[in-house]
Amino acid sequence: MGPDILSLIPAIAPGTLVAITAFVLAGIFMQRARTAAMLVMIAGLLTLLQNGWIIFNQTVLLEWMFDDVISSDTYSLIATAAAPHRSNPVPKVISRPIEAGWC
Repeated sequence: MGPDILSLIPAIAPGTLVAITAFVLAGIFMQRARTAAMLVMIAGLLTLLQNGWIIFNQTVLLEWMFDDVISSDTYSLIATAAAPHRSNPVPKVISRPIEAGWC
């Protein structure tokens, strides 16, 4: 059983407050500075979209991973939106600088 919505309040409350503030400010300044108000409104919408992603991630994607619907690697790719970089090998770490001639 996944997290209920009440446990997600600490994660989504800051973004929700920012979005509400953005909409209020956009409404106040729509007559004076229309372009700036529209940009603030877009920022508020993007913040709400991020909150939706947090809720989807915590309630759906994690449940799928725990229920073995998707693998943990697939979850990592979806949640971080990053593909593994196999073209850049990890550099070899020299653990003994004396053997490397650094001292």
